Amino acid sequence: LYLNPEVMDEMVREPAKLQLGGEERELTVLFADIRGFTGIAEELSPQALVRLLNAYLSPMTDIVFQRRGTLDKYIGDALMAFFGAPVANSRHALDGCEAALEMLEGLARLKERWRVENAGLPDIEIGIGVNSGPMVVGNMGSAQRFSYTVMGDNVNLASRLEGLNKEYGTRALISGATLQAARASGGEPCVRELDAVRVKGKKEPVSLFELRGRGAVPAQDLPLLDGYARGLKLYREQRFAEARLEFESLRQRFPHDGPSRLFAARCEKMAAEPPGERWDGVFRMEHK
Repeated sequence: LYLNPEVMDEMVREPAKLQLGGEERELTVLFADIRGFTGIAEELSPQALVRLLNAYLSPMTDIVFQRRGTLDKYIGDALMAFFGAPVANSRHALDGCEAALEMLEGLARLKERWRVENAGLPDIEIGIGVNSGPMVVGNMGSAQRFSYTVMGDNVNLASRLEGLNKEYGTRALISGATLQAARASGGEPCVRELDAVRVKGKKEPVSLFELRGRGAVPAQDLPLLDGYARGLKLYREQRFAEARLEFESLRQRFPHDGPSRLFAARCEKMAAEPPGERWDGVFRMEHK
């Protein structure tokens, strides 16, 4: 099936909705993308590539449906889904976060199975971006062919967040708007505040959070997260040399932590070229 069963049920009950047009609603959008897919495609035969994609996309789509989401589309190796429509759901942001975490957990199980059953398959990683806010949802396209989809700046931002995982060396990024909405519905995602950025083409800053799990921060993660918070505070106070020392210490102790590595390099550059007194602590991303 290409449609969420809830979408199909609503269309059967109200066939008048099978017409072009949309409405603005508060929703959550998720983008998930396989890292380095071009290189993977070059390694595999077309048949093996299709089998890999199907084996990956099938359980990821199941997770979207189980979390009351709507599959919007597949874009090559990428998956786009949204939560909160057509059936209204006040927990759409929390469901989006849960779906992202379950995708990462599901991928880990898939990779473990592939290692046993088919060791020749390449190791794959994914990046996920989740954003919440007002957007237009409805049937869009032509009179001959249309799809139930979402459009708007907040949709585009979710896609940007997914891409920023490559910049920060993370696997799942959510916006401050998503975190706030998830908490408002009773959830408590475990996150690390990463940065505040202005993405290319946007004026308003976006608060970035790494989605790490559920509930309280595990004790073993506290040294990393507390140290990162100290470094981020120093960075925002323009104490770049001190911030760099904090992030370098984290980089030495946690060599696989991408955000610490990125901020150590950024602080070194900003210490040499200070942004000025009027800097608001927001980093401008010059590329998409």
